[in-house]
Amino acid sequence: MYRYSTNRARGNTGAPGLKERAKTLLIIVLLAALVVGLIVGVPAVKFKNDARQLYLARIQLECGNALDLSGSLSRTAGTSSTSTLSKIRSYVYAMETINSLSVGMDGSNGYIISEDWFTNLYSIIDAYSSQLLTGMNTSEQQTSLYNSLQTLSQQLSGVD
Repeated sequence: MYRYSTNRARGNTGAPGLKERAKTLLIIVLLAALVVGLIVGVPAVKFKNDARQLYLARIQLECGNALDLSGSLSRTAGTSSTSTLSKIRSYVYAMETINSLSVGMDGSNGYIISEDWFTNLYSIIDAYSSQLLTGMNTSEQQTSLYNSLQTLSQQLSGVD
């Protein structure tokens, strides 16, 4: 007749069984979340590292192309110097764009090349272009451009 009174007297209301099931369920849910996080997270980290290596390789290629062309520039106002200089500017722009993509992916840690390099290279290219337009000797700008690109290339070869 008083079926529940005996359980209450012993302190067994059925709640401990419910608590154990809730704990077990919580542990299972947390383990499942951990497994899903690992399945999704590991490839994402690998993708980030692969992308950074790809960006670095492409920047090294563009820098090498610009360096090769800067060595072929004329020290006087040659006829092909203007087109060669514009090609060098496009390689520098490509490096800057790739660098921006890396920063967009990794934030401030994504800089492969400091922005100061681009400011310096563009100012040298602009000075060179001005000298070409006026027909003046461009040997100083050509040397400066070549040396800057050479230094940048050496620094890029040391980047991991």
